[in-house]
Parts: sequence; C-alpha cells; structure tokens
Amino acid sequence: PQPKPTTTQPVKHVTPQEVQNEVNAYIRSKGVKVDPTLLPGGYGDIGYNTEHAAGYYVPTSGRQDHLDSGRTLELCKEDVDLNILELGTNVSMYCYYNTSNEDFYVLYF
Repeated sequence: PQPKPTTTQPVKHVTPQEVQNEVNAYIRSKGVKVDPTLLPGGYGDIGYNTEHAAGYYVPTSGRQDHLDSGRTLELCKEDVDLNILELGTNVSMYCYYNTSNEDFYVLYF
C-alpha cells in the first residue's frame, strides 16, 4: 500500500499582544481590577515610576515558541492564580509585556 501523504498544518503564530489581552481578560474574570498604569518594580518603557511601582514574582518568557505552544499563557495564568491566593482579589493587577527583553510580568499593587 502507498504511504499516506503527510500534510503539515501551518503554525499559528501567537503575538505577545494576544497573550497580554487574554491574561488581562483572565484577571478581570477573577474579579480583580486591571490597571494598565502599573509598571514592574517602578521601571518600565517610559522610565522610573514610583507612583505605580508594582511587585511581581518571576518574569515569564515571551519567546515565540513559548507563545505558540501556549506555555507563556499558561505560566501567566498560574501567576495570576498565585497572586490571588497570596493577596486576595482586593488588589490591582496587570499583565505587562516588556518589548525590550520580551518578558511578561504579572504585576500586582
């Protein structure tokens, strides 16, 4: 018998913005306020910011293979759940994407 021809499915490339939007929607779905003014550790793309300097656990890699496989999304959602477990829902959170190092930060304040 002839071997079946193999067809390769095109890889769907997931953008950082898609992951960021999905994580922020997940935060909102948990009853937590999403605050896009938060910046990691006081530093962000716009410089030092003390008013909205937020904490975070560990940055999550935004490598393309991690985005495509769903690993980045999974780890960011785990961070959200961990924050809620530790801090409750009476906080502000934001999934921040740093374009310079391609890392995601689930921030809390």
